[in-house]
Amino acid sequence: MMPVLLLLLFAGTAAVQHSEWSHTTQLICTWAAFFVVLVTGIRHGQRQRKEAIAARNARNEQKISEMQALLEGLKRNSICLSPIAVHTDREPLPTTISKYGGQPDLPADYEWPRDNTGRPLSLLLQIDCAALAACDQEQLFPTTGHLYFFYELSDMEWDNRNRVAQVFYNDVPSQALHPVPFPDDLPEACRIAEHALHFSARESIPGWDDLFQMGLYHYVTDLDAYEEATRRMKLPPVGNVLGTLSGYADIIQSSLLTDTPEEDILLLQLFSTFEDDGIGSPLMLGVCGNIYFYITRRQLAERDFSQVRFELQCY
Repeated sequence: MMPVLLLLLFAGTAAVQHSEWSHTTQLICTWAAFFVVLVTGIRHGQRQRKEAIAARNARNEQKISEMQALLEGLKRNSICLSPIAVHTDREPLPTTISKYGGQPDLPADYEWPRDNTGRPLSLLLQIDCAALAACDQEQLFPTTGHLYFFYELSDMEWDNRNRVAQVFYNDVPSQALHPVPFPDDLPEACRIAEHALHFSARESIPGWDDLFQMGLYHYVTDLDAYEEATRRMKLPPVGNVLGTLSGYADIIQSSLLTDTPEEDILLLQLFSTFEDDGIGSPLMLGVCGNIYFYITRRQLAERDFSQVRFELQCY
């Protein structure tokens, strides 16, 4: 249609040149032809742009779908640790309960843990494994006994060369456990106010850095696809939690997975806490950082916590 119209316009223009029409009429015909060409070009360009956008959207949709399928297959169970209430010396928590901070409930012959330089460590968590079992969907943790996480809070070293972070497990009957007093040389600022803990299960997916470390390089090319895929998965919000056991880490700097990521278990990640978190004594880990404890699947199955990997990462 348009080529025919253009032909007629140009023919009309030629005919005008041999007539006695005015020069003005010739200009009108010429500009009309130009206008038709312009409109045709604009419409053609718009059609090409629409087709290009549609093709790009189709490619993006495929990337998002592939990313979502990948993440669905990599899901792991995460156990959220939520504080229940602040307790004071006048209202101590029941012995052997799962808690954040405070004094550990330990056997009578237990010595308070210290790092390689002799500094006393602070209790971060005491976990009643029997209470944890209901949320341990992957059955990674012991179902009896207690887990204890300690860390040196005065200097907050970022790695574990001085054994500043230690994890212990005992399967001693609860009636044989009792509160162990703080050592005299543990600074008051390093004595965390105790809070009872509530456990809840939550699905978690690997972060961007973990995907790369897991060898999935061809997926780590489009951050927009990752973010849209995670949005569509509609994972429940983390909420007011102190940290998580198992699952995937919320990495601040870089992945902590090894060359055998399928064997790496996030034993614990603990977040910095603030005044408005409802915590009796807010704990700032480095510069608003997180601490991470990792263990191998075999070590966890054998209840061997002597070689736990540790790192502090900050913003």
